[in-house]
Amino acid sequence: MKKNIFALSLFFLSIGIGLHAQSLEGQWQGILELPSAQMRITLRMVPERTGYATNVQHVYLGANRLKMSHVEVQGSHVNIAVKGRNMRFEGDFVTQDSISGTAWHNANKMPLSLVRQRRPQTPQPPYPYQSLEINFTGGQSLVTLAGTLTMPRWGGSHPAILLITSGGAQNRDNEMYGHKPFAVLADHFTRQGFVVLRYDDRGVARSSGSFGDAGFDELYYDALAAYDALAARAEVDEKKIFVLAQGEGGLIAMRLATQRPNIGGLMLLGSPILPYTETILEQRSSLMRMRDVSEGLIAENKRWNRELQQLAMQYTNGDTLRTEIKSKMEELLQNRYPDITAEECAVETARAASLYSTPWLRAYLRLDPARYLQSLHCPIRAIYGAKDVMVPPIPHATALRRSTSRATVHILPGLNHLLQRTDGAGLPEDYNQIEQTLDPLVPEILDAALRSFTGKKS
Repeated sequence: MKKNIFALSLFFLSIGIGLHAQSLEGQWQGILELPSAQMRITLRMVPERTGYATNVQHVYLGANRLKMSHVEVQGSHVNIAVKGRNMRFEGDFVTQDSISGTAWHNANKMPLSLVRQRRPQTPQPPYPYQSLEINFTGGQSLVTLAGTLTMPRWGGSHPAILLITSGGAQNRDNEMYGHKPFAVLADHFTRQGFVVLRYDDRGVARSSGSFGDAGFDELYYDALAAYDALAARAEVDEKKIFVLAQGEGGLIAMRLATQRPNIGGLMLLGSPILPYTETILEQRSSLMRMRDVSEGLIAENKRWNRELQQLAMQYTNGDTLRTEIKSKMEELLQNRYPDITAEECAVETARAASLYSTPWLRAYLRLDPARYLQSLHCPIRAIYGAKDVMVPPIPHATALRRSTSRATVHILPGLNHLLQRTDGAGLPEDYNQIEQTLDPLVPEILDAALRSFTGKKS
């Protein structure tokens, strides 16, 4: 019988640790042997502002988001429970990077061993440069952003780079699946003589505030505050500051460059250039095609999402919007699936209402990067992976070249959205299985861009 591999991701924004407890930080994997299949389990443990906290927030089981009810780490012993699913795990550290124990699901009892994944490109101390923890006021006075400033050990003022994270709530390393691309890039650039600032999004890790309540303006003003904090440093040559952004962070970087004309250049990694309404629709269509969904269903899905987008942009009141989204989704579902149950309909309508009522998405749906690009006076270096299915490279690269003559665009064969080299199709479920965090060609191109921006010769 062919064994199916399912992914279970446990995202821990905080985990309680006793005084002498082992460190759980990092990405852990194990495989449960079920009667008819295997289940791959992935646990991602991320530190909060005060070490690890006890409020574990979410478990991802397939497409379902679950909540944790209990996490306890005492010495070398670990207990984890999932709220409302009668699922739990209990085990002990065997080594620093392995835990052996037992998983329970209802009456089923199964052995489970977890191994901490190592990402070979993640920088490890000691570093040949200074690394400082800093805090600065965000775009709103009640928000304090936390970040890491890395700089050469020798004195004087240095060129600097601000890193802006991709879409969604991200920590300063832009961490995904245990990969820390911004830690890799900050290490690389600092070794080249740059001061580099990377910071946690509001409400993430050690930054205060709420990401869930933030729209595009709030995240932009946070980035503006980060830029100003970097420019004010005595170690920084304020005439030589550059901005690197990944994914949707590129939209923030473009707007930032229109307001801070001293920015010497932008470096965009997999950033969308088409209007965001089109970006989301094309992203969904691309993923569906990769999963062999028929063109008829793809077209229908696109039509549905266009209608939901229009509602999200039409209504400013959140409660009214959620009501309208639910009503429209119910109408669409019942017309398409006459035999859908009330419970199934309620789940799907609630999911759509939750997605389209988030301040972040509602703000981004109104964005057209072209209006920022047409106002920019700095050079742009953009990199896309040829196997990127999240931001398909051809239409976005074409839009970028059409919008400004200041852009140099690279589409790199064999790379996915995270700019990892992959033998697969570039699907998101493969990111976690790839050891490489960032293909070496990427920093090479960025080094060339910085030499171009600063007027230095190779």
